[in-house]
Amino acid sequence: EIPQGVANQLKSQYIGAYRDTRTKVRMNFNDMDFANAVERDSMEQIVEDIERLCRDCENEIGRYRFL
Repeated sequence: EIPQGVANQLKSQYIGAYRDTRTKVRMNFNDMDFANAVERDSMEQIVEDIERLCRDCENEIGRYRFL
């Protein structure tokens, strides 16, 4: 068992990590130079999947409540 304050702090850190990951993935994608549109579209789909996964995890963790 850990105190409520510590649990909430950890929750905030995890949410922040997912947000940072989402931002960095998008920034890295925007910095990439693609040889053709097919490669770019394929990579953009992967980036969107990662962003969606991060948002889903943020939302799930955000619902946690500690006593």
